[in-house]
Amino acid sequence: MKQLRWIYCLLLLTPSIVNAAVKCEQFTINGAQSWHPYSYFKNGNLGGPYMGLIADVTRAVMSELGVKVIAGKPRPWKRLLKDLEFGQLDGLSGAYFTELRAKQFIYSPAIGNDKISIFVKKGHEFNFQTLADLLGKKGLRPAGGSYGETFDKYAREHLLFIESNEDQRMASMLMRGRADYMVLAYHHGKKLLRQMGLEDKIVALKNPVTSNNVYLLFSRSSPCAELSDDFKETFNKMMENGKLDPIYQRYHQ
Repeated sequence: MKQLRWIYCLLLLTPSIVNAAVKCEQFTINGAQSWHPYSYFKNGNLGGPYMGLIADVTRAVMSELGVKVIAGKPRPWKRLLKDLEFGQLDGLSGAYFTELRAKQFIYSPAIGNDKISIFVKKGHEFNFQTLADLLGKKGLRPAGGSYGETFDKYAREHLLFIESNEDQRMASMLMRGRADYMVLAYHHGKKLLRQMGLEDKIVALKNPVTSNNVYLLFSRSSPCAELSDDFKETFNKMMENGKLDPIYQRYHQ
């Protein structure tokens, strides 16, 4: 009987022992498919090398920590957030800050900063000073993304947007007069318009909507969550001693 109790206690303890033994030997990352210059695949949703400022900084810092970084294949943004939530992904390479995400995930230090702009068909510019200037207009925005707490809350309350999974589709809708404006990260928007040959037909309004810091998110359900403090310390040291300068210069930050 005593032997059975001993075996039962050992079985109860086994999961804790296993979990304690799990270490972060490699760090899997993924991110937006075409968010220039922060997170993108060379061939967009077709894949290819995974690139961008956040991804390359993550690789450099993890290399200092002796951890190999593995990039996943293109997946929709909402699926990536679920993968991160359940520990199927160790890090999400590129995200803005929201209170909800701060409860679900662990934020790195700010790695980049992104200006969010309103793009309109040339000749249809309007005065934009505050979010109230968008009332009564039909807007477009990427599905599943966040542009910060203030912006997202106001947009929800006033039903400002139609969400789309394809940036090129939004630009086409704008050109056809199906919407009055679209909201995109400035650098990404300019890159998109150059690729579509629309940079002289769609323009950004002078005043940005907001400016957001861009972060790496750590999964709380992954063994690699334990690296978040070391990542922060190492990132700050590498910023101070200039080791990350070549990466920032490459992406024109």
